[in-house]
Amino acid sequence: MTKEHTPTPWYNIANDIYHESEYGSDPIASVCGECSFNQDQANAAHIVKCVNMHDELVEALEDAIQLLQMAGYSTVEHRAALAKARGEV
Repeated sequence: MTKEHTPTPWYNIANDIYHESEYGSDPIASVCGECSFNQDQANAAHIVKCVNMHDELVEALEDAIQLLQMAGYSTVEHRAALAKARGEV
């Protein structure tokens, strides 16, 4: 099984999540839980927002760790968060 996910950006329409490819809109997932349709829509939008910002936030955290280290601050918690974001733990 590959660890590569569908390339970003993703977008949602209602509770469905899509990716734009050379073939058009490709469905990725549909959020259908035991909650209301409005909450399913909100959950889909939240998933899309998190996925689309993930790489940028990881890069910003890497930069922050470097700056904190240069200033003599501890980066233990930052490194732990970075490892989680990278799927290393």
